[in-house]
Amino acid sequence: MQFLTKKTQEFDSKSAVLFVFDEDDKRSELFNYINELSNNELEKQIFDYKIIKRNFLETFKISVNENLKVLVCALGKKEQLTRKKFSQAVASCARIVKSFDVDSLALELIDCNDFNKNDSIQIAINALGIGFYEFSKYQTNKKNSIQKIELITDEINEEVQKNAEIGANIVQAMDFAKDLVNESAQIVTPEYVANLSNEIAKELNLEAKIYDKNEIKNLGMNAFLAVGQGSVNEPKFVHLTYKPKTPPRKKIALIGKGITFDAGGMNIKPATSMLTMKCDMSGSAISLGVIQAIAKLNADIELHVICALCENMTSGSA
Repeated sequence: MQFLTKKTQEFDSKSAVLFVFDEDDKRSELFNYINELSNNELEKQIFDYKIIKRNFLETFKISVNENLKVLVCALGKKEQLTRKKFSQAVASCARIVKSFDVDSLALELIDCNDFNKNDSIQIAINALGIGFYEFSKYQTNKKNSIQKIELITDEINEEVQKNAEIGANIVQAMDFAKDLVNESAQIVTPEYVANLSNEIAKELNLEAKIYDKNEIKNLGMNAFLAVGQGSVNEPKFVHLTYKPKTPPRKKIALIGKGITFDAGGMNIKPATSMLTMKCDMSGSAISLGVIQAIAKLNADIELHVICALCENMTSGSA
């Protein structure tokens, strides 16, 4: 997804999300702009006919014209809105907008007692990433997916642009991690994740040390080797390092669990519990996503990502 910051008069998306508050009839710039496009029908529905009571998460859909579909979402009383509730509302709106079958969305930024418009950028982008995400790699009949998101504010400055960049990179990191976890365990083996780590390192100019089974043994990691000794897929050990161009403000290490599948031994786990055992490498997926975001944002920290990758599986030679 592409995230852009635009002023009200500049947006050209095929869908839009507007927010209204209970006991607050103030209209935003985007609301007024779209209301004009609707020949005042939007205002009549919300404020005159009171089609929704404006309780938290109440929504109303309207087609302004053949090129613009609008979702109005109520946020309840403004003084009761928190960062968490705003994130919940934006993610909920994203899931509804997916049914519009459009490729672009405009969303207005808001402020309240708990956060300002600049803060709402990251909150909104992250929540949109959550709401729009789906693992569709193997779907044959795919609907249009949102490719462009316009964040509408008439106060575009350096802080706004930076927050949008941070939010966009966080969403990319989240999507990467989710895709890796959702992929089949027969594909996501220790070698697959190790090769992927190497590709990330080359793309982002990271330091990379990737150890094979013999090197792991020479390092004395016998407990780690014992976990994967029953599998035909050999273990890998990954250490990626990001260093800023200037002296780092601090040094941080992320250790990501990397059990690409956990069968739990011979006939220990019930069959239904096997469905999510590919998720035992979620820690490594998240860690690899984080280091990509940190590197792309040129963060002022030194980050080490360490992943012990193996498959806890019994084979014929176990």
